[in-house]
Amino acid sequence: MIVRKLARMRRRHTVITTEIFNSKTVVRIAAACLVLGAAVLSPWPVHAQLPVDLHVHVTSLRDHEPPRIMDEYVVFSHRPGRYVRSVGIAFAHENYRTIHRFVRQVRRDEDTADRPEQDVFFFVWDRPREDIGIIEYRLIVDGLWIADPVNPSTRRDESGVRISQLTVPSIERRIEATPVVDRGAVTFVVDLPELGRNLATPRELDADRVDIRVAGTFNHWDPFAYRLSQRPFDSVVFETTLHLRPGRYYYHLIVNGERVTDPTNPNIAYGHDAQPVSVLVVE
Repeated sequence: MIVRKLARMRRRHTVITTEIFNSKTVVRIAAACLVLGAAVLSPWPVHAQLPVDLHVHVTSLRDHEPPRIMDEYVVFSHRPGRYVRSVGIAFAHENYRTIHRFVRQVRRDEDTADRPEQDVFFFVWDRPREDIGIIEYRLIVDGLWIADPVNPSTRRDESGVRISQLTVPSIERRIEATPVVDRGAVTFVVDLPELGRNLATPRELDADRVDIRVAGTFNHWDPFAYRLSQRPFDSVVFETTLHLRPGRYYYHLIVNGERVTDPTNPNIAYGHDAQPVSVLVVE
């Protein structure tokens, strides 16, 4: 009798274990299917910091193409045709000292999901405001310096090295009147060259060394609280966004410790110290 009970318990334990194993297996298989489905059907990586037209262009790249000028930017692309770790670009006007890294555009469609050699690399260059005419550059693919294979415009230097060339027209970018107010979100935007021209002693500001902050009645004139950051893909535009309640505010910018009014805000008032301040109204 005891033997029969043990046999029944063993069979019951086997059934329960099998059911648990089967349920776990089903869950794991379902999860794996979801992951595989996401890998095939998910859209390409979203580059949220790019302007919309640039985002559409780079996410639709299926092959490399000659450098494309799009408003204030130039898009460089490269498809090595084999697996590589990195692609970069260096410019002659920077004495080839800086290598700007490309972004790998990973393909997610069914045909190329497991073929990294089909990946397209791209780099979005914020072209300078000044008229630089022809730029010269070279690509760096896994440490190997080459001319851009899809840019037919090249020259050879005195050593016989092929260098890619691109004619870049000058642009004149101007920041619209700021700050930009959108339902309580206030964005302070400054253009570095224009800001430099409005200093007590006009001068050119270095984007890598400048420190720009905003202070006003909204933060008790604290000169350290809010710092403006460089806008992605735009080396001469700095901005920061604050959330303010409706009201009238006074403020100024602090540039490397020097006080200055907002050059793109025409609304000016004078404080108790007879110094000019910018005026902001949030409705």
